[in-house]
Amino acid sequence: MEQLANNYDSEIMGFYGCLSEGKIIGVIAVRQFNHISLMFVDKVFHRKGIARSLFELIKDNVRNNCKNEKNITVNSSPYAVKIYECLGFKAMDKEQIKDGIIFTPMRYENLNI
Repeated sequence: MEQLANNYDSEIMGFYGCLSEGKIIGVIAVRQFNHISLMFVDKVFHRKGIARSLFELIKDNVRNNCKNEKNITVNSSPYAVKIYECLGFKAMDKEQIKDGIIFTPMRYENLNI
């Protein structure tokens, strides 16, 4: 947790959230403007467009702050691959394991179109 706080304080990482009645129901975090580090939506609020809305914030942020960047990346957990595919991401490689963490590297391309 301290590492996350340090990253946030040094502007390496950005956090965005979605609230409902004062409760956090969704969150997305990015590193270096264009790599999604985490995205979670409370199960009660799945399939209500919250992940898409959070992702739209990230796309707008990259478009406005990184004019030359055309991609957003994520190392997706097995559970989230289909969600990221619905958002327009494509797998860049097969599922991998690193330091005991299973993930699929994915990329959202043509951001500026």
